[in-house]
Amino acid sequence: MRYYTDCMRANAIYYRKVRNTIQEGRRTKTASSPELLKELYKESLDPLSYNMQKDFTGKPDVN
Repeated sequence: MRYYTDCMRANAIYYRKVRNTIQEGRRTKTASSPELLKELYKESLDPLSYNMQKDFTGKPDVN
């Protein structure tokens, strides 16, 4: 059950980020940056492990 709730929380965070990114793009009338789209794509593949890899600064942990 714990894993299920963690996945749901990670999915909610991911979709909120996507929605905010789309809204911001509409406000500024510019396309999203390629780096941001790549990061969102990587996160969409496995949101739970991606969020766990982030350090306290919020940046992805690069191996």
